[in-house]
Amino acid sequence: MIISYYTASPDETDDSPCLTADMTNICDSDEKIVACNWLPIDTLIEIDGEKYRVADRMNRRYQKPYIDVLVDTKEEAFKKGREIKLVYIIK
Repeated sequence: MIISYYTASPDETDDSPCLTADMTNICDSDEKIVACNWLPIDTLIEIDGEKYRVADRMNRRYQKPYIDVLVDTKEEAFKKGREIKLVYIIK
């Protein structure tokens, strides 16, 4: 899969950057979240041994094979860029 990275900032999300599509407040949570358009909300996946929950959606133009991983800082997002990773769907 193509893995990209995003932050909870208005220029990367919308006017409510702390809320995901399923209304999870990511600014008050340590949960590992991904945005993905082709998997149902609450799907659990694993990337590099880390478990993530699908709680958000990407821009409509991004369908398979994209997954967007939430990170804390733009610096981290830019540093990681886009990567191709093996993704396991847990449930």
